[in-house]
Amino acid sequence: MKRDGIFFIKFKTMKQKKFILLTLSLIVLFFASTFFASAAEFRFAKEGQNINVGEGERVENFYTVGNIVSIDGDVSNDLYTAGNVITIEGDVENNFAGAGRTVIIKGDVGNNAHIMGETVIIKGTVTEDLFIAGASVLIEKSAMIAGDLVIGAGKVDIEGSVLGDVYIGGNEVTLNGRIIGKTKLAVDTLKIGKNAEIVDDIKYTSSKKAQIHEDARVLAGLDFDKKALNASSKAPDTAGLLLFLLLLKIAACIVTGLVLVYFFNKKIKAVVTGGLKNVWGNIGVGFAVCLLTPVVMIILAVTVVGIQLAGLLLVLYIMLLALSSVIASIALGSFLIKVLKKKETFEVSWQEVVLGVMILKIVWFVPVIGWLLCATFSLLTMGSISKLAYKSIIKK
Repeated sequence: MKRDGIFFIKFKTMKQKKFILLTLSLIVLFFASTFFASAAEFRFAKEGQNINVGEGERVENFYTVGNIVSIDGDVSNDLYTAGNVITIEGDVENNFAGAGRTVIIKGDVGNNAHIMGETVIIKGTVTEDLFIAGASVLIEKSAMIAGDLVIGAGKVDIEGSVLGDVYIGGNEVTLNGRIIGKTKLAVDTLKIGKNAEIVDDIKYTSSKKAQIHEDARVLAGLDFDKKALNASSKAPDTAGLLLFLLLLKIAACIVTGLVLVYFFNKKIKAVVTGGLKNVWGNIGVGFAVCLLTPVVMIILAVTVVGIQLAGLLLVLYIMLLALSSVIASIALGSFLIKVLKKKETFEVSWQEVVLGVMILKIVWFVPVIGWLLCATFSLLTMGSISKLAYKSIIKK
């Protein structure tokens, strides 16, 4: 709801409040563990190459990106990874966050896990809460989720045990394991298998009744609501799911920023330093580029010869907007660290990336001030990139 121009979230239940506050605390913990960590290891594979942590090898606060990522050893503290195929055989002491086409967790996670992938398979134990967004999710029989389970996916199959509550939004959902807490679902098809043991209430919204096997053990109430799935009163913790997606977006931006800093450190530092040394000048250039480029594209598009040039300019314009958005976070982080640590120069490292992304993504939700801050640093970096590109073309 809105009060005095500021938006507030109204918690309907204590569980929802706990869930949302937990998600927010994870954002803070992610920043704190990354920014203040005394030991952190980064491994970024070049295009098409793989990352492997062998059995017996132990890493701490591990950040990695690769085509195929295999973690056979144990991880002290946190693990953050992105890749095409991610397989975690070892144990993770604290939090895990991963994004990939296929994500397979065979080891144990000592705290919370946040996963996004086309196919997600869980075989180990997650000591706290598990959040998953994907196309197909399988919680195998060997898996145990000691906290709550939150899933948004097309197909979900739960064969393992969940000690906390279950919140699922999906197309086809199968419950065929042991669930101790409450279960809230918004689904198209719900199946309760022969091995299912549901201890607490099930509340589900669907267009049809659930298919329940005769040997399934549903020990409490089964509440079926045939109302529209978009009814806000029945959507399972929509605010919490949105915050989860925000966390995933933050993680994706951090990974992108780390890749840019790792492979193009000198160029990124030149953009950041040039932008911050002449703030208003770069904002002016960025504003002009942002405003005039669409006008030039329209003028070119109305001529037969200029259509192809307009198309090329459109592609470059989109790339510039995307790049400016990412580097804006790095610039903010560099500025804040220079001020806080009283450094003489603007630095560009993993600390600047993490701090900048966290701050910029969160302040976006602050009306007016947050939007102005985001726009300012985006225009600043856009202007700096444009000026460097122009100088590079002139030299050639």
